[in-house]
Amino acid sequence: MAIDYKLMRATGGLPKNAELKVITVERQTASLRRMSKSIEQATSLTTGDILATIIALKSEMIAELKMGNRVHIPGIGYFSLALKGDIYRDSRSNRPRLRNAAIRKIKFRPDAEFLRDLGGIEIRNITDEYGMTAVPNSDEIDAAVENLLTNGHVFTSEQFRRSLDLSKSTSYRLLTKLEAEGKIVNIGSRRCKLFRKA
Repeated sequence: MAIDYKLMRATGGLPKNAELKVITVERQTASLRRMSKSIEQATSLTTGDILATIIALKSEMIAELKMGNRVHIPGIGYFSLALKGDIYRDSRSNRPRLRNAAIRKIKFRPDAEFLRDLGGIEIRNITDEYGMTAVPNSDEIDAAVENLLTNGHVFTSEQFRRSLDLSKSTSYRLLTKLEAEGKIVNIGSRRCKLFRKA
């Protein structure tokens, strides 16, 4: 099976010279239940053994990370903490200090062996199958709404999404914005939205 990716127009958080960004298309999230069935068939461990091992490993990792240690699991990789907070300069000592320190994320660096085992996979570009998406401007949005309303008196969020080739989250964000501006009105339910002209 291949790993699919799409090229999308870059916005905001990328370097200025990057016009496009690469987005991996994830098929689904592999659950522990599904993986434990495969492990159970390949080894003498039961699903209960696997769950107990993972719970114990998690609590040990948390204890080590809380002590400020980096955790290494051979064959998988290294786990460490990244912090965030407000950096300020102390008025007395004139040294930088950190206020409101908190954990930002858990960093993961895979082992070379782990990366080597991932090698040899097929990577496939599916941008051409779905088209390159970008956030449309207000004129394109208004034209799409008018077009949908001329075909019928109402339209769904899915029809709006397909007409502009948008992701679900972007289409919901734009529809919420259009509702707030008073251009369209939801006459459906909260879960199953149906829009008409305001």
